[in-house]
Amino acid sequence: MSVLVLSPTDHYFGGKPIPVVRSLLRSVSALALIALAPFCFMVHAQPGSVDLSFDPGTGTNDRILDMLVQPDGKIVIVGPFTEYNGTACNHIARLLPDGTLDPSFMTGSAFDEQVYKVERYNDGRLLVCGQFNTYNGSPIVRMARLMADGTFDPSFSAGTDFGIPPNQWINDLAIAPDEKIYIRGSFQEIHGTPTYELARLEASGQLDPSFDLGTSVFDNLRGLAVQPDGKLVVGGEQEMEFHGIERNGLARFNIDGSLDMSFDPGAGFTEGFLNTLSLLPDGRILVGGSIEEFAGEARFGIAIIQADGALDMSFGEGAQGMFPNSSVVYTVAYQPNGKVVAAGSFQQFDGLFRRSLARTEDNGLVDQAFQTGTGFTGGSSTVFTVEWLPDGTIMAAGDFTTVNDVPRNNIVRLIGVDAIGMDELHPLHVSVFPNPSQGTLSIVGDMKEAYTLEVRDALGRAVTERFVSTYGTVNQTMDLSALEPGNYVVLVSGATGTKAVPFVLQ
Repeated sequence: MSVLVLSPTDHYFGGKPIPVVRSLLRSVSALALIALAPFCFMVHAQPGSVDLSFDPGTGTNDRILDMLVQPDGKIVIVGPFTEYNGTACNHIARLLPDGTLDPSFMTGSAFDEQVYKVERYNDGRLLVCGQFNTYNGSPIVRMARLMADGTFDPSFSAGTDFGIPPNQWINDLAIAPDEKIYIRGSFQEIHGTPTYELARLEASGQLDPSFDLGTSVFDNLRGLAVQPDGKLVVGGEQEMEFHGIERNGLARFNIDGSLDMSFDPGAGFTEGFLNTLSLLPDGRILVGGSIEEFAGEARFGIAIIQADGALDMSFGEGAQGMFPNSSVVYTVAYQPNGKVVAAGSFQQFDGLFRRSLARTEDNGLVDQAFQTGTGFTGGSSTVFTVEWLPDGTIMAAGDFTTVNDVPRNNIVRLIGVDAIGMDELHPLHVSVFPNPSQGTLSIVGDMKEAYTLEVRDALGRAVTERFVSTYGTVNQTMDLSALEPGNYVVLVSGATGTKAVPFVLQ
């Protein structure tokens, strides 16, 4: 038996380096619940059907507006709800991978009003924004930072002294690579400084005056995403004006707040409005909304924009419209194989019946193999947030009571097929031990062919160098002591398929 000491390569996905910012993480979504969900069941179930291994019980008593999945498999949800499965949890909760409440998330009485958005720092802290005035009984206005266990982070000053009038709030936020914070909302001033709808804060929460938008005029901004280089992409309705220059629905700012002239969307979104955007690993931008046209080209609900602002002509060409006319995409998620999950409020997508959630092929046309049956019904039948998981499942949350006639109040996990960007999982005989591991992991089996071996984390990123063998017998020991504790998967790949074996590192 040989011993491999494989160096961690954090922040890699598919062998390519990526920055750890949430905008990009949403593109590849959050994490695999591989340690707790049976792989074979997921592979052989109908793509789009309800994953019954995730059981939220009675779910929430009101809508879920945003959701993120942590690297350890836990799921944070926020919204106007005050209960989860019969337990009081005011506007924020954290779930275990099986759908039960996480008792270690200690929020006390939590927020007095609804939370709109949640983001996560690399160290596990959470940043939230909304309409609230208190957290766990203490005055915390519109924005709060929480420790990983749910307790308030007193080092963040914004929420205790924000200077936003009572009738104004924060709808959206994005954390930059340097931990500065972009915020979007209905506010018109911060600490008495005129600040209309968009601002940047220092990492401590104070207003950053170096981000100068000048005379920019917004028309209902609806999306934020920070690039690895710190530039900010914003989306919204038509006829936005930045420093005297018009942009229809989409624009990019330099770090100092000036308009990035190298990003030119031309006529932009001349029909409909943009509701959400997500950065892709290659620098393109996936957008969604009620859009019907971009720079004279028909695009319905979703589109991909090149890094220079031009439309990606290879995605969505020939796709049919959504129905009814009031249809809108609220959220998108990008899979590493190029497929896109789009969700919101619609009955038809690309001319086919897909109530509130659809998946496309990498060309933007609907994936006909992915079917949710009767779809999302009850409530407003709307999905507000989705996350693609590397095991192929899809988390969806919003305002609904059933999914394909299965009772699910406002949150559900769906079966996918494309696990970690692969076309097929192969039922080969490969096993790992000990599991859980304390830092050393042995992999044994028989591929009957040459193989490659690597470990990926719960975000689908390669965290070890790829090991290549010309021998069919798998018999390796790996030193993983440099990795953070959490859920991982060993991928052993040969010419006839890939075996994915989940394990837990303690």
